[in-house]
Amino acid sequence: MHLINPKPFQIFKETYYHLTHKHRRQFSMLIAAMICLAAFESLTVIVISAFLAVVANPGAIQSNRLVTMLKPHMSALPIETSEQMVLAISLLVILVVAIQTTIRFFVINACNIFAGRTANHFGKKVLQGYMDISFEWLLSQSSADLMTGIVWRKQTGNMLRSGLKLLVDVFIVLLM
Repeated sequence: MHLINPKPFQIFKETYYHLTHKHRRQFSMLIAAMICLAAFESLTVIVISAFLAVVANPGAIQSNRLVTMLKPHMSALPIETSEQMVLAISLLVILVVAIQTTIRFFVINACNIFAGRTANHFGKKVLQGYMDISFEWLLSQSSADLMTGIVWRKQTGNMLRSGLKLLVDVFIVLLM
C-alpha cells in the first residue's frame, strides 16, 4: 500500500480488502444508510423550498400544476383554503426535518461506531504482529515502533471517521 501519495479512495479500498466479512457487511449497510440519508436530505430541501414558495405567495397554490394534479388524491384531507395548505405544508416540513435529523443522528453514530470497531480490528492485528515477532528483534528496535503502532491505530480510526462523514456529504451532493 503506497501511503505517500495515494489515489483518491485508495486507502478506503485497501482498508476494505483487509476487513473481515462481518465488517464488510456492516460497511455495506452503512453505505445504504448513507444513501437513504442523502435521499432524505434532498427531500428536505424540496419540502422546505415548497414551503417557502407557499409562504411567499399563498395564492399561488390554487394555480400550481402539481397541486391541481394531486387535488383528487387529497380529497380525504380537510384542506380547502390556502391557509390550511400552508399549515399542512408546515407540518410536512416539521415531519420531514425530524425524520432527516433522526436518520442523520443514527448514520453519524453508526459511522463513529464502525470507525472505532475497524480501528480496534486493525489495532489488534498490529499488536498481534508485535507479539509474534521474535524477542531479539524487539530488543534491536526502538520502543517507539510499538508506540507508533498504537498511535497508528488511533489515527486510522480518526481517518475512517472523517472519511465516512465526507462520504455522507458526497452522497448528499450527488443526490441533489
